[in-house]
This record gives sequence, C-alpha cells and structure tokens, in this order.
Amino acid sequence: MMICRKLGRRPFPNLRTGILLFLSIGMALAGCGGGGGGSGSPTRAQGCTPSVTSGYAAVATSGYVDGSGDGAGGGGRGGSSDGAGAGGGLGAYFNALITVQRANGTVVGSALTDSYGMVTVSNCGDTQPLLFTVQGTQTGTYWDESLRTSVAFGASQVLHAVVVPDAPNQQTLYRNVGITPLTEAVYQYLNASAGAFGWTVVANVTAANAAIASQINQVLPPNLQLHGTDITRLAAVARDSTSQVFSGSTPNLTYGLVIGGMARAAGVHNAQSTNPGLDLLGQLAADLSDGKLDGTKNGTPVAPSPTQAAYNVPTMTADTLGGIAALAATNGTAVPRVTYTSYRLGGSISGLTASGLVLADGTSTAAVPAGATSFTFFTFGGVVTSGAPYAITVQAQPSGLTCSLLNASGNAGTADVGNVVVTCSGQSYTVGGNITGLTGSGLVLANGSDTLNVASGASSFTMPRPVASGGGYAVTVQSQPAGETCTVTSGGTGTVGTANVTNIAVGCVASNYVLSGTINGLTANGLVLANAGATITVNANATNFTFGPVLSVGSNYAVSVQTQPTGLTCSVANGSGTAGAANVTDVAVTCSSLSYNLGGTISGLTANGLVLSNGADTLPVAANATSFKFANKVAYTSAYAVGVATQPTGMTCSVANGTGTMPAADVTTVAVTCSPQAYSVGGTVTGLTQAGLVLANGGDLLTVSANGNFTMHQSVAYGSGYDVIVHTQPTGQTCTVANGRGTMGAGNVNTVTVNCTLNSYTLGGSVSGLNLGGLIGVVTPLKLANGTDAITVQFGQTSFTFDQPVAYGSSYNVVVSQQPSVAGLLSLTCTVSNGGGVMGAGNVANVVVTCL
Repeated sequence: MMICRKLGRRPFPNLRTGILLFLSIGMALAGCGGGGGGSGSPTRAQGCTPSVTSGYAAVATSGYVDGSGDGAGGGGRGGSSDGAGAGGGLGAYFNALITVQRANGTVVGSALTDSYGMVTVSNCGDTQPLLFTVQGTQTGTYWDESLRTSVAFGASQVLHAVVVPDAPNQQTLYRNVGITPLTEAVYQYLNASAGAFGWTVVANVTAANAAIASQINQVLPPNLQLHGTDITRLAAVARDSTSQVFSGSTPNLTYGLVIGGMARAAGVHNAQSTNPGLDLLGQLAADLSDGKLDGTKNGTPVAPSPTQAAYNVPTMTADTLGGIAALAATNGTAVPRVTYTSYRLGGSISGLTASGLVLADGTSTAAVPAGATSFTFFTFGGVVTSGAPYAITVQAQPSGLTCSLLNASGNAGTADVGNVVVTCSGQSYTVGGNITGLTGSGLVLANGSDTLNVASGASSFTMPRPVASGGGYAVTVQSQPAGETCTVTSGGTGTVGTANVTNIAVGCVASNYVLSGTINGLTANGLVLANAGATITVNANATNFTFGPVLSVGSNYAVSVQTQPTGLTCSVANGSGTAGAANVTDVAVTCSSLSYNLGGTISGLTANGLVLSNGADTLPVAANATSFKFANKVAYTSAYAVGVATQPTGMTCSVANGTGTMPAADVTTVAVTCSPQAYSVGGTVTGLTQAGLVLANGGDLLTVSANGNFTMHQSVAYGSGYDVIVHTQPTGQTCTVANGRGTMGAGNVNTVTVNCTLNSYTLGGSVSGLNLGGLIGVVTPLKLANGTDAITVQFGQTSFTFDQPVAYGSSYNVVVSQQPSVAGLLSLTCTVSNGGGVMGAGNVANVVVTCL
C-alpha cells in the first residue's frame, strides 16, 4: 500500500520528471505507482496565501492535473501509451485528512483528499522542511494493491513524509512526493535518532533518507537500487500499453516498481490478511525505524507472529520481483481508466555539425546527434502537461561548438511546444549592458535558464553564459531587488552577431508600498487623517482607511488626526515609523466620545531640546520642566506609546510607564528621566526554538530570532527605570524574563535573562454511543492510547482528556487500545476520527470517538 502526494506537477512514465522551483508548492496525494500530470504558473510570492485544499486546483499558485497515460506498481489509472500514471491509480486514498506543517511550527493547512486521492498545497515559496501527516477517517478507503479492491483506512491510521525544498534560492517547489512505508520509516527513524524536532533540520533528513535507502537496497537487485533522494519521490511506473512490459529506467519508475511489488507480495505472505497493504506499511516502517532491516524493531519482532508477517527478509528480493511480475499481469484491468491530455516538447536546431550536444529539462535529458535540423522534436522521454513549467538547458556542449537556446522556458499550453530554438556555432559572445538606479540587493537577471545575481549598486552586468553567434537572446528580470522595481528598458532581445552585446539597459526605481490601517468607533463624519502633507477624509462608520502606495523603503510615515469628527475624539496608534519592503497595515485609529489627558513627570532635565512623542503627536519640553501633558487628548480605549522624539542637548532621556491603553481618566504616571549619561540594557536568551519573540522596554521593541546575547535598541538614561518584558511570545513557546526591571546605574546592564520553554497542551475530545453502563455489572471499559499515554473511558462518559499534555510541534495519534464490551451481552466497536496530527499552539479537543 502506498499513498502519494503530488507537489505542483506530477511525473509520468515517458514524461519528464525534473524538479523545478518557481513560486508555490502544489501537491496531490495519489497511489504509489502512477499519478497524472499537473503544474502551476509562476506568480509572485507577494499575495500568496499558504493553504491546503481538496483536489488538484487549477489555480496559478498551485497547479492542476492535465496529463495522459498509464501506470502501475501500485498506481496509475488508465490512459494512452504516450503518457503515464494519470489519475492517482492503485493505492489512491479517498477522504484522507492531510495536514502540512513547516519546520517553524506554522501549519500550512489541512484538507481531505478527493476521489483521486489528491490535495493541493500552496506553500508560497517558503523553503523550510515540510512535514506531511496523513490521517485516516471513518469514511476513508484505499486501493489495496494485493487484494485488488478498496479497503477501509480508518482514523487510527497515520503516516508521514518529510520533504526538503530542493533549491532555496528559487521561489517555488514543483515536485512530487510519495508517502510510503519508507517515508514513515524515515519519520520514525528521525524521532528515534534526533528527537521530535529532528525532522526540522535538513541535515538530519538527508542522513535519515540515506540510512533507510541503504537498508532497503540490501534486498534489491542492482537495477532497482534506490537513493536517499528517492525516498519522497512519487513512485511512478511505466508500462507499454501493448506489451505490458514494465521498466524502471528513471528513479521515479524504479521506486514505483519496488513499493508496488512489495505491496503485492504482502498478500502472498499472509493470504488470510484482510489488509496486506496496511500490514506492509506498519511492519516495514517499524522495522526500518531503528536503521536496520531485520524484521525487528530494536530486537522485538514487528509482526505479531511469523504467519502474520508481510514479508520475509531472506526471500525479500525474490518476493519483490514476483510482486512486480504479478502487477504486470493485472495492471490496468481493475480500476476505471482516466484520460488526460499531454503534449510534446521540442523545437528547431541549426548549426549542429558535431556530436555531443545534450539537452536537459530538469532531470530528463536528450542526446541530440550531429546534423539534427529544424523542428526535430526532442521528447525527453515523453510529454509535458498543460500548464506545466519547463526549462530546457544545455547540459553538454558539442565538440568545438557552443549551442544557445531561445524560448527555452515557459509553461505548456494546450498544444505541442515547438518554438524552442537551438543555435550552434564555433563562435560565441557575451551578453550584457548597463544598470541605473540599483541600490538594493536581490536583483536576478535571466537569459532563458542562464541567471545572474546582481550586487547592490552595480552599474553594469554580463550574463555568465556566452551565446552562439547567430543565436537569440532575451534578457529579463527574474527577481526584483528589495524595495525597488527594475525593468529592461531597451536592447533586451536580439540576435548575437560577431561581437559582444553591451547595449542592454536595465533601469531600477524605488517601489511604492501601501500605508493603511483600521478604524474603530467612528460614528460621525468629519474625520481627516494626514501623512506627510497628504490628507484623506473618512466617512462615518468606516472600519479602515488607506493613503494608497505612498511609501518607499526607508521612508518615514506619521499618520495623525488633522480634523476630529463631530462630537468625537480619534487617536492614532502605531501611526509612525520607517517603511520596509512591505505594505504598512497596522495603523490603528480609535474614536470615542470620551477622551483624556496623557502626561506625567520629568526629572533631571537641565537642557533644552527635548521633544516627546505619542505617535505623530509631539510636545517640546523646556529645560528644568518637572511635568508634561500632551496638548491632544487621547480617545478612551485607544493605545498610547510615549517616546523620546528628540533628545535634549548633551543628555539622554528615557521613558518609563509610557505605553498602555487609555482608561476612563487622565494618565499622569508616565515618567521621563534625563541624565548626561546613558547605558545599554540587555542580557541573554535561552531555550528559543520558534520564531516570533519580541522584547520590549517601554516603547523600545526588539525582535529576537535566536538564543544568545541581546541588547535593546535604545540606551537608558542614568537614574531612569527600565522594565524589559516579553511583548510577543514565540509561536508555541512561553518566554519569561528575570532581572528585567531596575534603575539604570553607571554602567551597561547585561544581566536580564530570558528563558523560553515549549508549551504543552491537552489532548482530548468527545465520545458518543458509550451508553450501555448499568445493564450488567461486569464490563470491559474502552481504553484509548496516545503513544504510551493510556486512559480508561467508562461507560456513560461523553468526553475525555489524556493525562499527559503534548508538547507544541509533537505528533499525536489517538487510537483504541481496548474495545468496550458488556459481559454476557454484547461488544461495541469504537472508532477514532481526527485522532492524529501535530500539536499546534492550543489545546486539542476535536478528537471524536464513536461507538456502535
């Protein structure tokens, strides 16, 4: 039995199976052998929403199914001879709950698989390792390759796969992931060897994949050997529609043969089993989880008894080959056939007078003989599917020649791709030009598949690969620099003659970002907001506002109330700052019929020049002042944050008690302390494993991303109080501060300590149908288990909670360890739904136990 997830595009027998990265991750869950096509059009990561949705969505950020063919080895529904693996096929899982989690604990989403065993995942260019969790349901079924029928796959079944994006310097991962006994073995091996969070470290995952592959290869013949990188591949299997000859000519095809053959052989080993595919899944994963293929897990047999074993290690090679032969004899006859449309990929070649040219598209290659001419299709072993991205490159140049490509990348439409142009010549020249206005980093130029990372401030460029004389070029902007928009303004396309190309012009200008926010309590007209001389009028009952795209990277903004609405006072929070390379959306305007004064005390101020601020509201304070009060009142319930906008001459002033929410009374407790001396405040952070920690000392905010030393941005005046607190907790953790409060002495403070620990949350849910208590005195109660944590659920109970909480980021899997019964009367059967997953940042109370 095998479950396969598809990311972005799905490999076919006789179809290119390269891994390409663009913008988002598309995924489908399908059978262990075949699987249809699918891809996504590249779009910008900005605006992409991470999600998991049922089916294979035809959307730009994800991809869609569109291919043709036939597969086996546990998968592949119907089709023609020039495609492969369409439609999920054998092993396809229906109505499974799929959850996808990133290494930092963020849950991308979850969804149920459709009738072809597919879901679509948009990961929006994130490059962290991903954990896929497959949870059975009460109505779930899978196609058992051995029994050749659909079998129930209940809520107690959970399996995993860990996927590491392959090219972090690019934007999107299009690849296919098969979830099999081997991926579950890798996950269990990681837990045992590296702990619950071992899967979050790329090096751990790479080592675990290699370890499992090395063990399974001990029982495979040379032509079926797997590599560590094959463990999470979609396992596609090729079959010629006429002769039914199976082949394993690519890693994907080999993997499908291996897993499909083992699944088919499981039913032969235990002919009495009602679910040999599940037997193989559980036993093989447990066997390999200790890093050894020997039929045991740490010395304990994985099969309940020898007669119930899904495989026998000494005969595993012969059994697997026999299973492959059995699949070849029956493939394609027991499941409905599904047809997809696919297209050939090719183009024209000129000037190829020598041998040695090898073209590549991902991992698929095509050797082109000398003398090949125009419109000779190089098919890369098969086809592409509508919408699928392709990127052809020259993997090896012919002897004595340089070959260049034009129109070599794009997305397949609804016809053969035939406009790829290959030009070969004995002479080649560089392609480059000038750049104006570039101040940021991140600009990437491209000429087809040839890319160039351009340093900030560069005024010229030359693409890495020369272009053959007579060959075309088309330079584009592949990635924009931070805070800027660059375009090729002239000379970007053309044909190389007999000299270097140096006249391509690239111009860069600052990008603009939106300044906006929310409004609360505006029940009257008349509100006018201002920023940098621009004003907007906001009508009654509005809940948001925008100044439009008025910000550039590094520009300052200060939203203020220019005119108050009739009968109300509006105040602005988070209204001032410096723009980064993103929209500003957190400005908050609060309006109320009640408003109060904001002020406090000042000590030590012996010089002029002090300016205090509350957002865009500023207050100059003269030397020797002992108190202050802002001229503008603050609306009731609005946030305030008093800070120092300008320091007095030769002094440093610090603010204590400067932040809060305006109560129904004047605030007079803000304390400003000034001194000729000022010192830093900081300390150490330990135990931080998740993102999101923000420390605060009054209005001074500091984002902390790693353990170690920290120093707040703003120095604190001698004699002034400081109070370092946790402003925002990291996801799934609780951080506490020790030694965070005090009065600044005559030296830097570095004794503040911040300790972070993982949160743990309760695991429980509801019980229904357990209501036969009292009919007879002797009962066998229901027992539930989550790993080693077991609880007893008595007759009549309608809810349950496990005794041991589960740490954030840890997996849980609630199963029935003992079915209930009433002695002498009847037995009940209880099933679990929503029982498996990864603990998020909150108690889990949605596990459902149903007894019948």
